[in-house]
Amino acid sequence: LNTFFFQFVNPKSIIAGLTAVSLFVDTQNNFFQDSIIFVIVMFFIAIGSQATWCLMGTYLRKFATSEKFINNFNYTMSFLLIVCVIMFYV
Repeated sequence: LNTFFFQFVNPKSIIAGLTAVSLFVDTQNNFFQDSIIFVIVMFFIAIGSQATWCLMGTYLRKFATSEKFINNFNYTMSFLLIVCVIMFYV
């Protein structure tokens, strides 16, 4: 529950929200209508993404207790990190 409320001070989400509002809400015509539609759409997107993360976390919890899964996960993440660093210089 604390994580839910902490999302309101998440700088990344604030910047993304401000960018989305500046792109999709017309300040000249139908400002109120565009704002209401935007808030409703973003609400459903947020609920859907939160539900997806929760379901994925619940599903992956079964596997995360396995030593083999943890080792494979760590090797995969390490490999992807190395690939990302290499791609910065290519």
